Amino acid sequence: MSHHDAFYIIITVSIFMFLSLIIIDAQNAASYFGLAIGLFGILIAAHSIQSSTRQLIEMEVDYWNARGIDHNNKGAELRKKSEYDQAAWAYEDAIEAFDKASKLDPLSAKNWSNRGNALVDRGKYDEAIKAFIHALELDSLSAKTWNNYGRALHAKGDALRDHDDFKAMDIYAAAINAFDRAIEQDFGAIRAWNNKGGILKSQGDIFKKRGDLLYAQSKYDAAIRAYDKAIELDQNFAGFWYNKGIAIDARGYYDEAIEVLNKAIELDPKNTMIWLGKGNAFKNQNRYDDALYAYNKAIEFDLQNLNAWNQKGNVLHAKLEHDEAIQAYKRVVEINPQDVVGITNIGDIFREINKSDEAIKYFDRAIKLNSRYVLAWKNKGLTLQSQNRYKEALDSFEKAIRLDPRDALSWSRRGLILNEQGKYNDAIKAFDKAIELDQKDSQHWNNKGVAFCNLEKYQEAFNCFNRANYIDPKNATAWYNKGKVLEILDRYKEARNALSKAKDLGFTGPQ
Repeated sequence: MSHHDAFYIIITVSIFMFLSLIIIDAQNAASYFGLAIGLFGILIAAHSIQSSTRQLIEMEVDYWNARGIDHNNKGAELRKKSEYDQAAWAYEDAIEAFDKASKLDPLSAKNWSNRGNALVDRGKYDEAIKAFIHALELDSLSAKTWNNYGRALHAKGDALRDHDDFKAMDIYAAAINAFDRAIEQDFGAIRAWNNKGGILKSQGDIFKKRGDLLYAQSKYDAAIRAYDKAIELDQNFAGFWYNKGIAIDARGYYDEAIEVLNKAIELDPKNTMIWLGKGNAFKNQNRYDDALYAYNKAIEFDLQNLNAWNQKGNVLHAKLEHDEAIQAYKRVVEINPQDVVGITNIGDIFREINKSDEAIKYFDRAIKLNSRYVLAWKNKGLTLQSQNRYKEALDSFEKAIRLDPRDALSWSRRGLILNEQGKYNDAIKAFDKAIELDQKDSQHWNNKGVAFCNLEKYQEAFNCFNRANYIDPKNATAWYNKGKVLEILDRYKEARNALSKAKDLGFTGPQ
């Protein structure tokens, strides 16, 4: 009941009582009339004071609301300028102002909603949610309040997302419900529609994050399922399609990966990362011209992208277009003179075209920039080994192994050098480590077999060559070495078959 309604009820009751007294005691009617006039005057004065007080309260509430809005806007401006400490103080002032407005008029949903908005901007999401709930208890039909409540839930979900996906998903679901309620109250509430879309994107981001974690664990099928769920929630976000394509590519389904990446490109045709992903899928199929086109598109949209230039160099390198590849890698180094990948890649081409001194200069340059870059140490070791500089080469491989004990190639090369130095048992230990780390490379078994031959342990050598041929039936060197060991073991028929096989595979001389 309003104070106006109460006033009129009191007037009505007073008149009724006055008339009743006149009827009961008509002789003193004049006295009663005077008393009634006096009471009526008091009531009018009281009503006037109450109205004035109410007006003053309303004016004070409006003042504090205006002050709160002003401070909240000031906080937003300061935050845009990255002046976060000052923005925090402005938001606190806004919250204090809205608190005062709410205390003066605790039944105003608007006051509570304003307070909630300031708390969201300050990052106090739990308090903001409580304020919006209170506002909705006072006025459940406000589309604006439902929208702001959803915004607070969305912000809280985002804050939880990095460490509690499942709880964040529950909060996002509540936010979607809030936006739906806002839309029910006002179907044209554009902000609510937009915010609902943002929530769906956030839910998609969670599934994307799960996919990324699964991808990092090489659980590609599970990652693809997670990305599919993200796409269900937001089919128009190119990033979800891109991540799915990359996971499919890692799974080895290159054509399917390219189809998915094409969908991503339809949605975001100037995205360098997507073109890079497509180029990688082509490169994995040895479709170098298609890969080159994709990498050039990536560069077109980002001339400074180091990865795109490096990948372009890699494709040109694979096509044996060495000069063009060097130019691509040099572009990487021009963009970033500290890029050890580009520098090492240039050195690797010089190594392959037998410009060993030039190669070592580049490897040393990379090592100077990053002494922990394994590939530079490894490639330097390969170059020194090709020059028969075994001691220096061994030092390089051992440095690579200390940095990455799981690098099978460095262990294998270490074994080859130890074999050259006559340290056959140490060489065998190195080959064993290489085999442990990479069981699919038949050459490790072949190298181990050679070390056993040097120890004149021919049966053990035969077993190693046999294992190499089992892993890779096209390893001509292993067939040749197997044939020579069989001759020593007086197994001449088998030896002839093995040597014939080596010849058929193109073996031209002892290695």
